[in-house]
Order: sequence, then C-alpha cells, then structure tokens
Amino acid sequence: MKPPSPAILSAPRRRLMPLLLLRAVAAIWSAGAALLLLLFIVDATLILPLAWRAQAGVLLLLAGLIALALSLLGLRQLQARRLASQLERQQSQLGSALSNAVALEQAAGSTALNEHLRQQAVAYGRAQAARAQIWPLARPSVLATAALAGLLLLWWLLSPLLAKDMMAALWPRFLDPHGDHPPYSRLSLSIQPASDEVLYGGALEVRGEVRGGAVDRLYLFARGADGEEASQTVMFRSPDGSFVQTLTNIREAMQVWVGDGRARSQRRLVEVRRSPQITLLEADLSYPEHTRREAESRVLDDQELRLPRRSQIRLRVASNRPLAGGSLLLQPLAGGEAVELTLAPHAEQVHSASTHFTLLESMAYELRITDQEGLTSQHPQRGRVVVEADRPPRIHIMEPGRDAVSTPQMAIPIEVLARDDYGIEAIHWLRSINGSIHDVGVMDLQAINNDPARVQSLSAFDLKDLGLRPGDRIEYIFEAVDNDPDGPQIATSIPYVVDIISEEAYRAALRQQDNEGGGLMDDYLNLAQTAQRMEERARALAEALAGEADEAAISAMIQGLAEDFERYSQQLDTLAERAIDNPLLSALDQRLAELLPGLDAAGEAIAALLNAGPDMNRAEEAQKLAAALADFAVQAEAQLSEPARHIDRLNQLAQTARALDGIIEEQLLIAQWSRRFLEDQQNDERLARMQLTSLADQQQRLLDAFLTWLEDLQGAIDGVPDNPAYDALLMQAHELRERLANAGVQAEQAAAAGYFGSLAGDEGHLAALRAWRLLTQAKHNDDGDDLLQQLCEGAGECLRQVPGLSDLPGEALGSLMDLLHGRGRGAGGPGEGSGYSSLSSNRAVYGPDTSGSQSGRGDTESGQDQGRQLARRNEDAADPDQRQAHESLGGVRLQPDLPFPLHYRSLVGDYFRAIAEGAGAQSGQSPF
Repeated sequence: MKPPSPAILSAPRRRLMPLLLLRAVAAIWSAGAALLLLLFIVDATLILPLAWRAQAGVLLLLAGLIALALSLLGLRQLQARRLASQLERQQSQLGSALSNAVALEQAAGSTALNEHLRQQAVAYGRAQAARAQIWPLARPSVLATAALAGLLLLWWLLSPLLAKDMMAALWPRFLDPHGDHPPYSRLSLSIQPASDEVLYGGALEVRGEVRGGAVDRLYLFARGADGEEASQTVMFRSPDGSFVQTLTNIREAMQVWVGDGRARSQRRLVEVRRSPQITLLEADLSYPEHTRREAESRVLDDQELRLPRRSQIRLRVASNRPLAGGSLLLQPLAGGEAVELTLAPHAEQVHSASTHFTLLESMAYELRITDQEGLTSQHPQRGRVVVEADRPPRIHIMEPGRDAVSTPQMAIPIEVLARDDYGIEAIHWLRSINGSIHDVGVMDLQAINNDPARVQSLSAFDLKDLGLRPGDRIEYIFEAVDNDPDGPQIATSIPYVVDIISEEAYRAALRQQDNEGGGLMDDYLNLAQTAQRMEERARALAEALAGEADEAAISAMIQGLAEDFERYSQQLDTLAERAIDNPLLSALDQRLAELLPGLDAAGEAIAALLNAGPDMNRAEEAQKLAAALADFAVQAEAQLSEPARHIDRLNQLAQTARALDGIIEEQLLIAQWSRRFLEDQQNDERLARMQLTSLADQQQRLLDAFLTWLEDLQGAIDGVPDNPAYDALLMQAHELRERLANAGVQAEQAAAAGYFGSLAGDEGHLAALRAWRLLTQAKHNDDGDDLLQQLCEGAGECLRQVPGLSDLPGEALGSLMDLLHGRGRGAGGPGEGSGYSSLSSNRAVYGPDTSGSQSGRGDTESGQDQGRQLARRNEDAADPDQRQAHESLGGVRLQPDLPFPLHYRSLVGDYFRAIAEGAGAQSGQSPF
C-alpha cells in the first residue's frame, strides 16, 4: 500500500511560517521590553534591592524564554488537521475539501475504485490548499503582537527625550548593578569633597549641593572602604545654599556621600595619604677632650638631653617611608636667631637621613622629615639639648679638717680631697703667719681609683722650719683648679687656723681633758684588767705545777706573771706621779693604797718563784700566790673596779648628752654670723662667696655632728650596765634622744647648708635660726624642764646608790656630781692661768704625744676620727650636686693661660683683713 503524502498543506505552511516567526520575535521583544520597563518603574518608585537589579538579565532571559515557549506553542497551527480546520472556517468556499483530503491522505482505499476516488479527493484538496489565503488566518495575533512590540520600541526610542533624568539614573543601576549609582529621584544631589586624598589624621571638608527641589535637612554618610556600616552626620547649610560638613582625624580610606534619606549623591572614595613618620631618632655624641668621655650613641625622645659644651652631635633619623631629606630647626633657649639645618638622605639606607652640629649653647630643636613624594611629616620631633654647665670643683679638707693647736716642733699632716665633673688640674695652698702672707705652693695629686676627676693630696706643714713661738697664728686655705678649657674654675676651702702653744699648755690641755672625764677612770680600769690577768696566770701556773707540764712552759708562765706584776707596778707609778686636785680621784687612790699591802706578798711570791731552788715546793707556792691574787682581785673589784666602771659608763652618758649644749651653742653662732653678714651691706662679692660658703661648710659639719651625736647617745645608753636602778635614768635618756631625733632639726640644718651654699643668705639665716630654736625647744620637756640637767642629776643620784661609792666622803661625791655636770675643778682648768684658753673640744690638738694623722686623744681624737670617717663617706657616697653647696666657692674663673690665679693674693688678703676687723667686734650676746 502506498504511504500517505504529507505535501497537501505544504504551500499554506510555507506562507504561514514567516508570519509565525515574526510574531515570535515580536513577542520575545515585547516580553523583554515590558519586563525591563516594569523593573525601571518599580526601581524608580520603590528602589529595587541590589539583588533584584543584579538579576535583571536573568529575568529578561527568563521572559524571552517564556515568550519563545509560547511562540513554539503557536506552531501547533502548522498541524495538518488544525491548519485545514482553521482555513475551512476562515474560508467557507473551501467546504470540507481540505479536511477530507487530509483525512484521506492518511489511509489507502480498499479497492481500486476507492483508491482512485481517494487520490482524486487528495489532489482536489491540495489544489484548494494552494489557492487558500493565509494572511487572514494569522492577521489578528501578528498585528497584536507587532503593535505591542512597536509601542514598546517607540517608548524606548523616545525615553531619552521623555524621561531623560530617569533613564540616566536607572540605566546604570541595571547595566552595572554593583556600581555606585544613586537611585532615581527628582532631587539631584552632588558631593564635592575638597580633595579625593587626605593626609593621615587630617580633616576633609565635604560640600553637598541640591538641584531639582529643596530639602530641609541633608546628611553626610561615611563608611570605610571595606564596606562597613555607614555613619550619619547632619550637614550645615552654608550662605550659598549648599550644605557643609567636615570630617576630622581621618586615619583610613573611606567612602562619603550625601543624602536626605531617599535620594543620595554618588559615593566618593577618599584615600588616606600617610605622611612620613619618625620611627627612630638617634644621636652619635662625641665629647670634648677635657671631659675624658668616650663617644656614645643615644636614642632621643622628648626628654631633655644634657651635654658638655662643644659636644659634637650627629643626628640620625629613620622613617617609615623613603626619605628625600628634612630640616632641623635650632632655636637658642636664651633667645637669638634660629638656625635651620638640612638633613641629607643616605644613599644606601633610603629610609634614613642625618645632619650634624656642634653644641655651643642650649638649644630647642624641631625636626621634620620629607619623603620622596614631597610629603612632610605631620608631627615634628621636638626636644631640648642643654649645655651641661661645667661646675666648679669641690674641695674637702680631711686632715686636720678644723682649727687646731700645736706645739712649735710639730709637723701637721695635711690631707685634701678634691672632686670635679671632669678633672682636677691642681691643688694650691696659701699660708699666712700672724696676718701676713707667707707662702704659696702647689700640692702633688694622686688620682683616686685612677679617676682624674677625684684626687687626693697628702702633705704636711712642718712647723719647726718656720721659727714659730707660742702665741703665733697660722692661717691657711686650699684651692682646687679644674680643667675647663673656657677658663679654669677654682674652689676655695674655708680658712683654717693653727694656734701655736707651749708644751706646758699642751700638757695642761691633756690634763684638763682627763679631769673633765675623757679618760678619768681609764687608769683604774687598766689596773683592774692587769690584776685580773695576773690572777688568771697564777691559777693556770698552779694547775700546771700540779700536773705534768714541762719545765719550759712553767718557766714561760712564771716569766709572764712577773711581767704583768711589773706592768701593774708601772701603772701604779703613773698614778702616783700625776698632779691630783680632785677629791674623787684622791678618794679612789686612797682605797687603792689600802689594797696594796695585800699585793706585796704576791710580789714576794712571784720573786721567789723566779729564783726558786730545788728544795722549794713550787706547786704549794703557786697555790698560795693564786689565792692571794684572787683575794686582791675580789677586793679591788668591789672597792675600785666596779665603782670605776659605773662612773665611766654613766659619765660617758652624761658627757655625750652634754655635747648637745655645744651643738646648740654652735648653731646659735651660725645664726648670729649669718645675721651679721646680712646686716653688712658693704660685702665684697668675692668675700661674700667665701663667707657664705664657710657658713655652708660649718652648717654641714654641724649637721654631721648632730647626727653623730644621736648615734653616740644611743651607744652610751646601750653601754649603761644592766641594773634596775638605772631604769628611770635610761627612760630620761631615751626621751631626750627621741625628742631631738623627731624635732625636725636635721631638715632645717640641711636646708640652711643648702641655702648658704647656693648663696641665698636670707633663707639660710632663717633656716639656721629655726634649727637653733628646734634644738632649744627639744631640749626641754612639755613642762619646760631641762632634760639635760635632769639626766645629769639622775646619773648622780644613781651613782650615789652604787655599792662602793655610797660610802665616799662628801667632798668626793660633790666632785663626782661636778664631773657629771661638766664642772671641771682639776688643776690646769680654763681660766686658771694655764695658757690653754685657745683650746676647745672642737679643735684638733698636735703635740709630742701625737703622731701621724693622730689629732690628740680622748674626745678630741675620737671626734676627729669620726669626723674623718663621716667626711670620707660623704665624699664617696654623697651626690656631688648636693655637696657642692657647702664644699666650694663656685663661679670663680682663672685666666686660661696662667697656672696660678693672679687675683689670689688680693682675695686672701681681703679675707684675712676682714677676719682681723671682725674679731674685735664679736660679742657673746645673741642678736635675736
């Protein structure tokens, strides 16, 4: 059977296919154009989210696909039966020829006739289909689709004219949805930052302009370049109608825009340009040669840099950016024209630059750097380089260190310490005899610990070569000269005096010291020690003879016992030879004399042992000797040693306490002399410096003496025997010490020394006066009682109760009370024609019994040694700046080319004349 032919409707299909394609294209265009128009309208009215605008292309593609799908569905019209039916309905003259032909075309006839008729019907239908009109069939849909497409096309073609602003705002929002495109608004906002670039930490002025309407308020929005949440700030309206706001302290890039809540301007990216910053400022320092300092490097900050004058400074600065240079502005602190230096960049280290200068005066500096892009640092480095003053040297006289008395044949040792910032060139001395300048000299220097800035000089004044006689006076001072190249500076010590006395006056002085308690009980205590040693030797000898000791050891023990007995006899002779005018000593000597007969037998026994024959029972004789010496030691301890020990300890306590009166008196003298200095308006400047420095030195020494007195008083308290009878006395001593220690005396004395040293005489006088008043007030208790007097009276009452003293004669007890109260009644005392009126406890004593650096004995020697030790501690440990005030005369300069000061003689002459003129005017009355 022949298959059906598909070509019956081929002609209508060929004519219908272009119309369907045209309709499909128009439909796809209409769908896309309509959707895009809808998106524009919605975005213009509601502001579409970014996600919608970003997906606009996808939505358009989807709309086109839907339109295409619908168009493909329209191709069903090309089906034979549907197309035949539509043509027959459209054109009635066709009848059912097309439908029949299509139906007959699908199946063959069962008979030949049937097949012939079928073919005739199919041919007729094909002929009718070829003559059928297609346009009426497709016209409605094609025209509708084409009309819609044409309207949309016309709109999009005319939109640049009809909705120019809207199209200009909306097209970029869809073409570049992620870009910065403000939404459509009838208002047009624009932003005009002063610059798209701002320096790190700087400010940016933003101006917003409004067109197309008016707004009541405009906001400035800012957010970081990384898209963080934006901040909002109200802008201010300026006179020209625009809105202004300023952003400050900008430290990172940001986006800024303006808006009124709906409309906004474009966002402007503001970049931050980081200016160069100083990351390190270092100075290479080279010091002047005379300072003997090694070159060094220091990291500089905002702190003050203190350097010697003429120091070479090379500044090196490092930055976080490559540098093209910079500037260093130097402004003298004392006023004057500023100097600007240029920093030169390093060829190899592009991040650093340097410059150098010589420090001649104190400067304030301001350092700025410039990077290779021409940007200057926002925050310059500032600081000060101060010329460190070359302070005058300091000088301290260690030996004698105070006024002295000496016999004519002595060599007085001299020890001088000097100290300076950088170096001591020389120490000079000048000596005057009886008011006339006698000699000048240069002393040899010895560096301490190889430090040329700390030197000592040892020498001596050999008096026997000067032809001196008792009554002569030597006055001397010392100078220390430093190595300042601008002109050596000098420090001058205070003047010291050596009074020449006879050997008789010297001996009288020693006797007076003994009679005043300095070593009153020493002879008796030494006797007790020797007697105890003899008793111990005798007991050991007896034990040795009773045992199996060899003969050599026994002979040595007997010989040692004989030597002790001889020493004891010599001590007795010394006691017998002394001049006694003291009832207490006479009473004690009488007791000793009563004990001596018991010692004669011991002496005979020792002699017998030395000359013992073979028949002597040495063991028995040694036992008798030990018993005799033990009995003697017991009686001597009870009658002599124990009372002497109590007298010595309580006398030491009373003497130490009474030393407070001397401190108070000397404090008053300092206040008096400072008052006289202030009243004398004719003081020469050089002499004024010496006087004030002398007062500073005396005040510092008095402060040291007061501190030493507090320590000595505590030591004397600790040395009092442990006895309940002394409890009340110790309470009085503790009260006296605590009142003095807590009265604030030290602070006022230190202040006075500092004021005098800095040449502030008014303040120094007031501080010295306050110190004297505090001392005087602290000496008395709250009831106004004199604590010193109570202490001495309490010591006397205690001694009256000591066994071995209570039975002394009344005159001896009275002498003991005089001793405790400091009322010396011995021979050779002051005011009794001894020739010793020039001596005092504050003077060093040099005579036949002194040697080397020893300065007398008793209190004088002890005080000298303590003073020397304290002065050495001060020299080694004290702050030079604090000690400078009372050790030297600052500010005097010498000619740099002369080894010795030309003005020295006139300076010292003026000073000694001032001493001579003022000595007669001095009185003992207080000027207050």
